[in-house]
Amino acid sequence: MKFAQIGPQYSLEAVYGAGDLDLIIWCIYLLVAIAKRRLKIQYSLYTFLQILEVNLFEKKPIILVVSEAHKQTSEGNHPYNQLKLFES
Repeated sequence: MKFAQIGPQYSLEAVYGAGDLDLIIWCIYLLVAIAKRRLKIQYSLYTFLQILEVNLFEKKPIILVVSEAHKQTSEGNHPYNQLKLFES
């Protein structure tokens, strides 16, 4: 079923159901946790999810995206600088 057939007036919960949506979210969380462990990423899971969220549509390997994010955060003096969305 395509999203255009569902229509924009329906929420994901109405389409999949509350239980199915919870299952989908937990599966995504589990896959990200597995990727974090296999790639031996030192960031917390929360920070890793934020990096993936900012770079969602990038066609780069995940390890390259994480290393670029690490380089951006190490350039700033404060560890909570916002990551750059676009190269400038």
